[in-house]
Amino acid sequence: MVVSPSYSVGDCVTDLSIICERVNTYTEVPPQKEKHLQSDNKIVLGSIFYWFCEPCKIPNEFVRKKCKGCDQLRRSTKSSPSALFELVENVCIAHGESGAENGIPFVHRRSTPPGVVEAVLGQLNGNVGSTRKVLDMETQLAPDSIFYWQCTHCTLDNSFRRWICKTCKRKVSV
Repeated sequence: MVVSPSYSVGDCVTDLSIICERVNTYTEVPPQKEKHLQSDNKIVLGSIFYWFCEPCKIPNEFVRKKCKGCDQLRRSTKSSPSALFELVENVCIAHGESGAENGIPFVHRRSTPPGVVEAVLGQLNGNVGSTRKVLDMETQLAPDSIFYWQCTHCTLDNSFRRWICKTCKRKVSV
């Protein structure tokens, strides 16, 4: 089908009169700019690293010792950590202060902002007051720094918005 060059891929075409004729020429369509992939949206640190209080159904920033809704201690109530918080917490428990930074799997290090490991270590050692000084839970992070996939062929980190590797053009493997 031949469409006017004024239309972009994804545009809804409603007033197109279709003319059936054979076209022997091929013109290459210039690659689309990735405008839709660029985002200035930010997410706050507290919305990635948190724990969920089961009794009152409220998410809490990971530096909180008590639930902000029901004042229950995190350890005394059934709570579930976010995936990244659980990863960092488990690494800190397993490796302690000496090897926690290097204990995080390489593929997840980019998802762990500076200071998170120190704050979790502080929590585990009972230094809750110092964690507030280490991190601001309102720190804004670019989504691509947290959510990405690593190409299994060339190992490039690609935006979570991409389906094809930016370098080797292979599809994401799931």
